[in-house]
Amino acid sequence: MNYEASKQLTDVRFKRLVGVQRTTFEEMLAVLKTAYQLKHAKGGRKP
Repeated sequence: MNYEASKQLTDVRFKRLVGVQRTTFEEMLAVLKTAYQLKHAKGGRKP
C-alpha cells in the first residue's frame, strides 16, 4: 500500500498499518522532507 492509498484509511486502520498515529506520521514526513531538501539542495555534478 502506498502513501496515497493510506490517506483513505480511517485513523484506527492507519495506526494498525503504520504503527504510529497519523499526526505523528505527518510530523515525521515533514522532518524527512526538510532533511531531503537540504541534502539535495546543491545537486548536480561538479564541472
